[in-house]
Amino acid sequence: GVGGVTWDRIACDSDGVVEYLKLDHCGISGNIPSELKVLTALNYLDLSKNSFDGIVPFELSTLHNLGHLYLDGNSLVGEVPAAVCDLRNKEKLMKFDTDCTDESKKLKILSGDAVLEPHSVQQKAANWVMNEDTERRMASSKHLYQRYVLAIMYYMMGDEKWFSLDGEKDECQWERVGCDVSGRVNHIKFDHCDMHGPIPKEISVLTELEFLDLSNNSISGNIITELSDMTMLKKLFLEHNDIVGTVPLGLCERKSQGFINAFTTDCVGDTIEVQCSCCDNCVAGVTPSLDTMTDEEKRKRQIREKVGTLSYGAELTPASAQSLAMKWIIEGDKQHVTISSPHFTQRYVIAVIYFYLGGESWINSFWLSPTQDECDIPG
Repeated sequence: GVGGVTWDRIACDSDGVVEYLKLDHCGISGNIPSELKVLTALNYLDLSKNSFDGIVPFELSTLHNLGHLYLDGNSLVGEVPAAVCDLRNKEKLMKFDTDCTDESKKLKILSGDAVLEPHSVQQKAANWVMNEDTERRMASSKHLYQRYVLAIMYYMMGDEKWFSLDGEKDECQWERVGCDVSGRVNHIKFDHCDMHGPIPKEISVLTELEFLDLSNNSISGNIITELSDMTMLKKLFLEHNDIVGTVPLGLCERKSQGFINAFTTDCVGDTIEVQCSCCDNCVAGVTPSLDTMTDEEKRKRQIREKVGTLSYGAELTPASAQSLAMKWIIEGDKQHVTISSPHFTQRYVIAVIYFYLGGESWINSFWLSPTQDECDIPG
């Protein structure tokens, strides 16, 4: 082993402090835990050849004794924090491997199969970045993601484009786009640009974005939950679109905490398409304030949001199996499950099947029992 005390793949120094962690080829998935920062004596960390996703956490930069770091062979995205690179620049980090050379792989990880679908906005954007952009940026550069996301939004626009994909200019010099002093996009104003399709989830990699105006377009679908994770976002304008559903609870939490100071959606008018308890332009009383919601009201709202991610808006069609199943989960199911329960998804899917097959007309119409565990339902 390495050091005085050893476990399999783990080693400690003579004082019993962990300094060696080798977890390559272990089938681990999820985000790299930020809690690694407490292993302050760590000198060797190998998380390669797993299924980690998300970003490289900033907390790794606090491991000042780290000499070997292996993160390659995962599905990590985004830019390596500058503070981590500083460890390498100061010659403390002698060996550092990550997936930073394959642009097409990075875009595939970010957008999934959408980047391969013919004529999709992701495929068009990837083609431009990889083959037409004269400022061709490497996968380790923040510019790759910024130019790719902006290209996606460009191809969402109608025939008359409202800004130019100028391959000879830095994206910070493009119309309707602004950046901070370090060259990270923090301002996007694409209102009145004839944009179609859903809000792209890829926008979440623009971690420094403070201002986003997509109003007065033809954007459809739900407000994506990824917007709740954009911690720098201060102003968000989405009104006058074809967006439907309920605003993610996380966005309203950030609004109530003062992080977001301006937020508008289509939550007013004769036909209210978006349910929002925190938007600045909503009619008071349309939906309860987040601060005044009871636990049951929050449960119902979270269920509506979760169902939206499962059924992609089908639950908004009156009398659809998804709509009836959601109503049953919220009002008829005596189990009162929450979205954190493993039973929630199971009961919802079983209810969808029940209503899809016309279960109300069955001889045993009580097959979908509001009191029974779903595992005890006959069949």
